[in-house]
Amino acid sequence: MGRIARRSTQMVKLLFSRRFPYVRLADEALRRQVDVLRKDNDELRERVVAAQHEKAIALQQAEQLRKEKERLRLRIVALKRAAESQHKVLGVLESKVQVLREENERLSDRD
Repeated sequence: MGRIARRSTQMVKLLFSRRFPYVRLADEALRRQVDVLRKDNDELRERVVAAQHEKAIALQQAEQLRKEKERLRLRIVALKRAAESQHKVLGVLESKVQVLREENERLSDRD
């Protein structure tokens, strides 16, 4: 029954298009426009997919840079603490050296 319905539909279209040629021309024009729009749509979909891929890569790179920045910030903090600690040790050692020099001078003055 599906074949019969299809054939009758085709016959009606054929008779209609012969009787009203402007309808056929308008139908062909609309079909061409639909084809053009489909092609444009396909191109736009491809561009969207490419843009989404580039966005994913950019986000991944941004995340890597953020992690690297955090690692560097932590390293700087650790280096600052180490420098402060070394500065304190240096101050203690300088004061001990000064005490030893004074003691050395005192001992050499006795002789």
